Amino acid sequence: MKAFIESGKAVMGIEFGSTRIKAVLVDDGFRVVAQGAHDWENRLVDGVWSYSLEDIEAGVRDAASETLAPTEDGMAGFDRYAANFREAIHA
Repeated sequence: MKAFIESGKAVMGIEFGSTRIKAVLVDDGFRVVAQGAHDWENRLVDGVWSYSLEDIEAGVRDAASETLAPTEDGMAGFDRYAANFREAIHA
């Protein structure tokens, strides 16, 4: 699995649902090879139902961690992209 991910042929999709963040890893044939999720809750902030950026980042990290758990290095692969993710959500 680790070699497949490092080959660049695996793609992770993330869905931000109202009660769960779901992560799915697919192969180059669009077959699901791993999946993970994180339960979360929205909050009423200034009259708007919302999620904090901290909750988003923690939820994505948790769902990705669960998805990548079967790999030899687990979150190490995800950590390489975490800085870019933080930049994107704070832009």
